[in-house]
Amino acid sequence: MKKRSSFGKPILLIFGLFIYASALWTCAVSNTGIGVYAAFILGGLLIVWSVFYEAVQKRIPKILRIGFTVALILVFGAITGLLAYGSTDTVTYQEDVVLVLGCGVRKDQPGPALKARLDRTVAYYKKNPDVTIIVSGGQGTDEQISEALAMERYLVAQGIPAECIIKEDRSTSTYENFQFSKPVLDTLTDSNGIVFITNEFHIYRSEQVAKLFGFENITHCHGDSPWYTVVPNGLRECLAVVKYWFY
Repeated sequence: MKKRSSFGKPILLIFGLFIYASALWTCAVSNTGIGVYAAFILGGLLIVWSVFYEAVQKRIPKILRIGFTVALILVFGAITGLLAYGSTDTVTYQEDVVLVLGCGVRKDQPGPALKARLDRTVAYYKKNPDVTIIVSGGQGTDEQISEALAMERYLVAQGIPAECIIKEDRSTSTYENFQFSKPVLDTLTDSNGIVFITNEFHIYRSEQVAKLFGFENITHCHGDSPWYTVVPNGLRECLAVVKYWFY
């Protein structure tokens, strides 16, 4: 009897190669991190499953394979949800202060995710040139300069006056972005409030952290993530959201 072909094998291979390639591309143009490592592992697992499909089907219990598939669907459903939520801006373009949240710097240049945030900041400034901009981000172990300095240089090169920009260069997390920026924000904020700018996948958690510090009159605006960074950054953000919920 002719063996029935399975759609599972090519689907696993295509999906695995896409995830692995996304991690490889992100690693080539940006800093590595837990999201990139998670994407390498996940993509590698799917590729191995595809290559040894028949052996896996025979040796791995069905309940485990179903559990892994369900978990995978839930994770990518969560990533889709984060992207959808973050893609809906609440910005009014009348805010007093813009808070740009830091992200990876490649040597001394903004990485692709951070560049997307900065480009959106430039677009915002053109609509509201009276705003004060706070760039928030410290220096990581694999960065030559602080994220705040890299952001300031980029914005100035795009035509934003240096006197409109305030650097906060100590923070190493989203929590610290708001914690260390709060004293400055409190002195600058009037009735029009604050807008924070980050990538769409990062909006939800940033908004929750902002509320922890008592920022009620705060809006958000997103920078579009390069497509190849969506999976690595999405995986990282899912882990970060889970950590936020528990801690």
